[in-house]
Amino acid sequence: MTHPAIRILLIEDYPSYADLIREYLADIKSFFFTLENVATLADGIAYVEQHEVDVILLDLTLPDAHGKETLDRFKTCLERVPTIVLTGLEDESLGYSSAQMGTEFYLLKDDVNGPLLSRTIIYALERKEMRRALSESENRLRALITSSEDGILSYDKNLRYTTWNPAMEKMFGMKNAAVIGKSPFDVFPFLDDVGEGNAYRKTLTGGSTASTEMPYVIPETGRIGCFESSHFPLFDAHNSIIGGMAILRDITARKKHEEQLFLEKERLLVTLKSIGDGVISTDTAGVILSFNDAAQKLISITAEEALGKHFETIVNVLDAASREVLARHPVSDVLSCGCALPAKAGILVSAHGHEYTIEYTSTPMRNEYGEITGVVIVLHDISTMSKMIGELTYQSSHDTFTGLLNRREMEYRMESLLESARDEGKTHALCYLDIDMFKVINDTAGHTAGDRLILTVTSIINAQFPDASAIGRTGDDDFCILLADCDIATASDRANRLREEINRTRFEHEHNVFVIRVSIGVIPIDRDSASVDSIFTIADEACYIAKENGGNRIHVYSANDKVFAIRHAEMQWIARITETVEENRFVLYRQRIASTSGSGEERYEVLLRMIDRDGSMVFPLSFIPALERYHIMPTVDRWVIANAFSTFREKPAATISQSMMSINVSALSLNDPTFADFIFSELEKNNLDGKAVCFEITETAAIRNVTAAVKFIRDLRTVGCRFALDDFGAGLSSFNYLKNLPVDYLKIDGHFIKYLFDDPVYLAIVESINSIGHVMGMKTVAEYVETKELLDKITEIGIDYSQGYYIAKPEKW
Repeated sequence: MTHPAIRILLIEDYPSYADLIREYLADIKSFFFTLENVATLADGIAYVEQHEVDVILLDLTLPDAHGKETLDRFKTCLERVPTIVLTGLEDESLGYSSAQMGTEFYLLKDDVNGPLLSRTIIYALERKEMRRALSESENRLRALITSSEDGILSYDKNLRYTTWNPAMEKMFGMKNAAVIGKSPFDVFPFLDDVGEGNAYRKTLTGGSTASTEMPYVIPETGRIGCFESSHFPLFDAHNSIIGGMAILRDITARKKHEEQLFLEKERLLVTLKSIGDGVISTDTAGVILSFNDAAQKLISITAEEALGKHFETIVNVLDAASREVLARHPVSDVLSCGCALPAKAGILVSAHGHEYTIEYTSTPMRNEYGEITGVVIVLHDISTMSKMIGELTYQSSHDTFTGLLNRREMEYRMESLLESARDEGKTHALCYLDIDMFKVINDTAGHTAGDRLILTVTSIINAQFPDASAIGRTGDDDFCILLADCDIATASDRANRLREEINRTRFEHEHNVFVIRVSIGVIPIDRDSASVDSIFTIADEACYIAKENGGNRIHVYSANDKVFAIRHAEMQWIARITETVEENRFVLYRQRIASTSGSGEERYEVLLRMIDRDGSMVFPLSFIPALERYHIMPTVDRWVIANAFSTFREKPAATISQSMMSINVSALSLNDPTFADFIFSELEKNNLDGKAVCFEITETAAIRNVTAAVKFIRDLRTVGCRFALDDFGAGLSSFNYLKNLPVDYLKIDGHFIKYLFDDPVYLAIVESINSIGHVMGMKTVAEYVETKELLDKITEIGIDYSQGYYIAKPEKW
């Protein structure tokens, strides 16, 4: 059977990368495809409007759009077609957040390969189908709630409204938007005065559900009406209360009927026959006198069979919470108190054994003298609504594929354990598991095998941890196990037994047998645990350490772990650097850049140093990685520029006119759209000519941010600033991009210069870079010139400038 080809649109302006994508797709045997490539966002939008497309591969950096602008302009297409973002490492944060704007996944260009691309495309199509199915399910539930004539509301554990249907809007004259998220006591300040407030509270504490009658002003007529509310708790899969639901029925007419019951018996009979609720009337002995059609349907018995029989022998109602037979049935309950009883929740078991979730009310009938002559019992079927809300609640807290808890619900459960650890001093544990071989099995045996593997591991975890506080699936092949009141030694032992059991399992698929290996991180949850997010982060890191050390093992978290020590050290650097900025303990150095031709032009590079708390000098290599990891580098870049400009301004005017300073700019600053404006402002504030400034951008930063780099360069060229491409040649992909970067200088990577005499290949590379730079009208600079022999050699090659300890050592500026 021939399957239709998947129609793929690639929006990518680099032909070589488009060809690479086409090659990856051509190697995929799991599906057929057609690929259309356009180079601009405008062409991509036009193509989607005119053709049918199954999947879009979108580069965030295009000639006519970049970054968030690309996603904003492409929004309409994102809503129609599953879109996978292709991005460079420097735009990874934007790729990660693109999911919030409607994309399916994001892939780093350098990481893309055939199997990864294949899986991602299939996942995107599957997610589209899952969203369609979920949307249909939600629409059915929404239609049911919207069309209900009864007022329906729901609230969460924090007593905040989450549902408010049209019937409620009509009943109280308040729109949904004005109510959702508010407390019932803010919307109805008088709830406690009429007893309705207790119904909310009891429902959330697991007490008996209650019903109250509450007067209200009918918006349409301004007259006083009355409604009856029935509350019952909403449970999750573990029978924990997660909120409550109430059904409000306008009983204004029914109250009037009850008051005139002895005068309007015939009218009541007609009403009872047509009403949707089961209505049963008895005498004072509990013998059934009337039994309407709805009651016959609910209890699965005819009126002829019911009339004359005792209520208890015909109607079997169980307590909603305990599922035990009611201690006192509704008739005797009313007769004992002589008054109408509020609605209660219950389970009605029909004659055929079918169960309905109901709300039932019991009201005494009185004659004209006020004497009780019988009882009316109303059975209101709320099974469908209860089931729908239960399913929606379940879907919101569970992984639809495995039935395990999802990440959000696991975080909620973990928060509860964390509170007990802090308040009661208890110790719990978290096991974070990742399947080592999942990618291999997916790649070699296909997604069906991968899905079966997930279910196999799920089954083993459930069997090994029947007493777990919670078990969840938090990623494609990631699982979490929460163990309450469990010390770390016990958790480690159980995690290891789980690993061994999984490793003993032989997974078979289409005559292929696989050994399953897992890595598990185990961490304690105690009063020293910072937060749920930090617990997840540490657990994931512990699991990663286990995997990094060969996999098929567990790793128990320890504060002495090297990885955690590095992370802690970096955080300490952030605190030290913040303190350094506040106390102005950064200092600027400069190193001269000399012309090999002997001209008198004064050039130097501005260098950053840090004075530590004890007065010692700290060099950039010690703190720059932490600045870049935690995105603080742009702040330091601005400090350097502001202070370099003000220091340069203090030089004599005659010297300034013949000088130029070079300042390094980080990749993070290149992506800051306000950075160029900041430089314009500092130039103007210090009355400096842009020709006195050369900004150095590393080759890696420029290549990964080509669009941002080009825009930054072109903006600042308007005021005379010049630019150098630093560490050129380190990536060896530079020639593909060089023609697009309008720089003035190429600073050849010092590694090539340092070993120029040791490797003829390095000599050839340096000569090539120098030649190409000159052809393109650029000056060249050699770094790491440490000896006279090196200076003579680069002069012979024809390099224009030299920099290094032989030329001049850095000096405080």
